[in-house]
Amino acid sequence: MSPSGTIDKANPAVEEMFRSSIESLTDKPLTELFSEQSEINAKVQETLTRGISFRDVRGQGFRKTSHSTFPVSVTVSP
Repeated sequence: MSPSGTIDKANPAVEEMFRSSIESLTDKPLTELFSEQSEINAKVQETLTRGISFRDVRGQGFRKTSHSTFPVSVTVSP
């Protein structure tokens, strides 16, 4: 994640999970993938402000193409 909260690196499995290319996700706000996910969004903010990493934060991913959700476990690091 970049200092501004956008995606700068992603696991290749992200393409399959979100059905979007890594290139199309790069520079997008991380919160765009997890809309209305207060726990994930709070961890993102804490990472940005305090530089703390989090592992295995559970939530729901959002696929824009099919407007569907699926369970995810996220690692957030500065």
